Amino acid sequence: KCVRSFVRLHPDYPSLPDNAHYYVPILPQLLAPDYVPTAEDVLHLRVPTASVNEINFTFATRTIRLIDVGGQRSYRKKWIHHFEGVAAVLFVASIAAYDQHLDDVDKDIIPVRYHESSLPRVSRLRDSVQLFGEMLRTRFLRGSAFILLLNKKYIDSYSKTKPEANDKFSFLDGTTNEEAADFIKEYFLKRRSSKDSTRSIYSHFTCATDTNNVEFVFKAACDIIMNRNLKANGME
Repeated sequence: KCVRSFVRLHPDYPSLPDNAHYYVPILPQLLAPDYVPTAEDVLHLRVPTASVNEINFTFATRTIRLIDVGGQRSYRKKWIHHFEGVAAVLFVASIAAYDQHLDDVDKDIIPVRYHESSLPRVSRLRDSVQLFGEMLRTRFLRGSAFILLLNKKYIDSYSKTKPEANDKFSFLDGTTNEEAADFIKEYFLKRRSSKDSTRSIYSHFTCATDTNNVEFVFKAACDIIMNRNLKANGME
């Protein structure tokens, strides 16, 4: 009850994992001796990627080679060279991360402050936007398609757990959650430099725990990759 009360009263607490709103209400089931995780329980898990992982699989008769890398700032210099020559970059970011902070803080990013805390915090969303811009500019990805996937799952979660849902986006006075999501999408897209003004960036709003939504988005991503490959081989 104490944990649930804390989550209800402080849903925007910086160190609170965004999947806490799913797990906290079912803590009694999770702690039961005979507990068996459901598919939904597994979908809500968050495991940080701390290394470069390569996955090869077949999707809709197409063979996909996916390279998953750690997003933490300390890992980035280790994996950038893996991207040279890739058909597309799937850049995943959480819209709900704007009021969350990084655990691995670097000195080269501008800190922001949260609530009454006197400690500087680094916005996860700001860091994601900065990284997105760096990826657009790197020479290794000059010929790669960019697919921006913005996870909006927890916008809806906050709407259900907070009476004043729009306060989550208080920096956008009078906006709805969808309007705020569109604003954040444009915030990412503006990282495209003037030299790349004609560069195509494909963006989708996703719901990471909705398998139908993820399948739809992944099919769209595969079509983009296929068309890019055909064009590169003069077969378009």
